[in-house]
Amino acid sequence: MITLSSIIDHFEAEFLSAFQGQVLSHQIKAVQAMKICRTSHSPVMQVSCTDCDHQTFVPQEWVVDCKQVGSGDKALIYLGRYLYRGVIREKDILSCKEGHVTYRYQNSKTKQWEINTVSGARFLWLVLQHILPKGFRRARNYGFLHPNSKQLIRVL
Repeated sequence: MITLSSIIDHFEAEFLSAFQGQVLSHQIKAVQAMKICRTSHSPVMQVSCTDCDHQTFVPQEWVVDCKQVGSGDKALIYLGRYLYRGVIREKDILSCKEGHVTYRYQNSKTKQWEINTVSGARFLWLVLQHILPKGFRRARNYGFLHPNSKQLIRVL
């Protein structure tokens, strides 16, 4: 499987050179965070100071107080709606060769899966377009506006 961190390792310098005037500081921080994701550092917790930006890793195991409540199916379904999904799943990155990345995505209009091949630097730029600036949060729809809502709205 091709990981996003390996693509960043391979194309980071080319990306920063090609898009140097367009890349924002929060996007560079996101690249650095994605670069260590699913590597030897990933099973540990990263702690950072908000005042001085000092970062360190903690290898201690977490102890969680868990109590069984039924089989957990309902909790899993409930929490699954709220967990963050990445921009692209690693299984959708099909190949990385000769300076190009091939990936698949679902067309939002046709709902059909399509395949696209772009340069490695362009691929990283497309991924970073989904990184929100510091202080911004993803908005979710609630109530009848939620995508999973089964209610029909009667227009009067």
